[in-house]
Amino acid sequence: MNTTWADAASDAHSWSIDGMVWTFGSMIISLLFVGLLAWFLVARSRAKVALSKESSYRTLANDATDAQYQTSEKLTDIGKQLADLTIRLTSVERLLREVE
Repeated sequence: MNTTWADAASDAHSWSIDGMVWTFGSMIISLLFVGLLAWFLVARSRAKVALSKESSYRTLANDATDAQYQTSEKLTDIGKQLADLTIRLTSVERLLREVE
C-alpha cells in the first residue's frame, strides 16, 4: 500500500467539524465575556470618578456658603461700628461748635 505524507498526517490528526466549532465557539464566548467584564470595570471606574467629582463640588459649595455667611456677619458688625462712629463724630462736632 502506497501512502503519502498528507494521508498519514490526516489520519493522525483527524480534525472534526464538531471539535473546531466547540473550540472557536468557546474562544468567542470567552472573548465576549472578557470584553463585557472590561466594559463593566471601565463603567464602574467612571462612576467612581464622577461620584468623587460630585463630592468635591459639594464640599466646595458648602465652603463657599460658609464663607458668605461669615462675610455677611462681618459686614453687619462693620455697619454697626460705622453707625457708632457716626454718632460719636456727631457728638464731637456738636461739642466743637459749642466750644467755639
